[in-house]
Amino acid sequence: MNDPHIESLVYGVEASADNISYGDPPPVEFQNSIGHFRLEDGVLTVEIAEHFADAESARHVVEQYLRSWIVQTDLTANPGQIEFTYQTANVIDRDPPPPGPGNVISAVGAASMVAVTCNATISIQCNKYPDPPSEFSTTSDVEVFHARWLQFRNGKEPLQSMAYFILDNLENRPGGRKMVAQQFGISRKILDRISVLSSRKGDALTARKSDHMEMIGQEYSWLEQAVKRVILRVGEHASGAALTKLTMADLPNLD
Repeated sequence: MNDPHIESLVYGVEASADNISYGDPPPVEFQNSIGHFRLEDGVLTVEIAEHFADAESARHVVEQYLRSWIVQTDLTANPGQIEFTYQTANVIDRDPPPPGPGNVISAVGAASMVAVTCNATISIQCNKYPDPPSEFSTTSDVEVFHARWLQFRNGKEPLQSMAYFILDNLENRPGGRKMVAQQFGISRKILDRISVLSSRKGDALTARKSDHMEMIGQEYSWLEQAVKRVILRVGEHASGAALTKLTMADLPNLD
């Protein structure tokens, strides 16, 4: 093969969570800078826009995007609702020996990208595939925040410690809370409330301060939703999307 070119990559698609299944979802088809994507009957085919001479290089680019798809779905739908398992790379020779056309070679791999499952017991049947990300990208921060959020969802970490860690991580940079609000387009009121609820609210086993107070009303559910929204906002900022300011009106009522 004189000039190998990765024409497309193929992935199997299913839910990784035991309690989630797909019915008969309609196909999903779209195009972005990576290439043309078509997801149908549990198979995703990605026709690559750029030239890659080997499958590993092509997979690195494609699977960064697929990882964003997994994390976005975990945060906006159900953890474990989608996973991608690499199956095949379709390779052509752009400079075949004369006189015939280039050969097409299928390279099969076994690696997978697995979305971590949740511990929910309610069975969920999905009638559509999760929306692909257009304004969300994972970063090292997003990956860490997502992992801590999953620990909370799986009952392995209190909500308060997870929320406190994420806020402290963002604010432990030049400019502190003021810069976080400006950079990510998040109201200071949201950040201030997360700070109070994550550090001074809870019981003897969950509060981070000894002079804690019990959570009242909708404070627990508000904190859960607010932190999830902050993680999403960090990924939205990483994508370069134009951000509208996230305000208290975008979150559940605390009353």
